[in-house]
Amino acid sequence: MKLCVFDLDGTLMDTLPDIANYANTVLQIFSYETKSLEEVRRGIGDGIRELMNNCLQKSEPSEVVDSMSNVFLTLYSSNGSPYTKVFGGIKEVCLELKKRGYTLCIFTNKTNVVVNQLVKDRLSDYGFEHVIAKGDEFKMKPSSEGIEFLLKKYNVEPKNAYMIGDGENDILVALNSNINHVGVLWGYRTKKELEAVGGKVFVNTPNEILDIFCELVQVPSPS
Repeated sequence: MKLCVFDLDGTLMDTLPDIANYANTVLQIFSYETKSLEEVRRGIGDGIRELMNNCLQKSEPSEVVDSMSNVFLTLYSSNGSPYTKVFGGIKEVCLELKKRGYTLCIFTNKTNVVVNQLVKDRLSDYGFEHVIAKGDEFKMKPSSEGIEFLLKKYNVEPKNAYMIGDGENDILVALNSNINHVGVLWGYRTKKELEAVGGKVFVNTPNEILDIFCELVQVPSPS
């Protein structure tokens, strides 16, 4: 049995435009300066509260950040993701991995209310069998709890499991779980940032994932 666990934001989908839109709406509501896409990008990966905290120019009381986070979640869950798109080539890669016998799952620090709707609307025919998101019973990345659950659920040895993602937490959760990692470079972090936390295997395009897996599992390259 073989397992591929994908991150969501910056890996499967380009969610930055919607995240930035809602973050800036919240900042305006609370009378703070808005942020550029690049500034918002740096805060993605650790959940809504950390995102809003990173968008503030100075430290604010916990209750203020909590209130901003609640408004953000309300906006996001109520208004959806009109600007979010699946990265080109992702569907083809997922379907090919399924053909090769991999079980596909998603592990994201994004809140489950938003994630479940996104998966239903945009990824329902991609072959994903289980989704772990913030608000579920597990600690979030880089904790190994979610990965350990998936390994047990699908009876997969760590050496046959892979975490595929664009963020530091994706590399760290793989290292913490003693599974393999693949860092993707079309997302929201640079190769240098991922190497700083131990990243060693990288791909520049979704299709290169198949090349990586051909090498790792010694299956023939697609013709």
